[in-house]
Amino acid sequence: MLASSSSALTNDVDHLRQLRPSEVLGIWEHGYNQITEMWEPELAAAYAAERVASRRAAEAKGRKRKRPAGA
Repeated sequence: MLASSSSALTNDVDHLRQLRPSEVLGIWEHGYNQITEMWEPELAAAYAAERVASRRAAEAKGRKRKRPAGA
């Protein structure tokens, strides 16, 4: 009976493995300066710009891979 309950638990938490942190939360967290203990919009904006550039680069790389070899 223990094996079936652990199997059920595994099935119940499988969806949690698919979750990803919110980008908005990441921007908020990176805007906090731990030295001054203040939130700084400049830090948040810089991190957001990095994330946008990273996402665009990944999308461009993905588009290059999806083209057929003869195209």
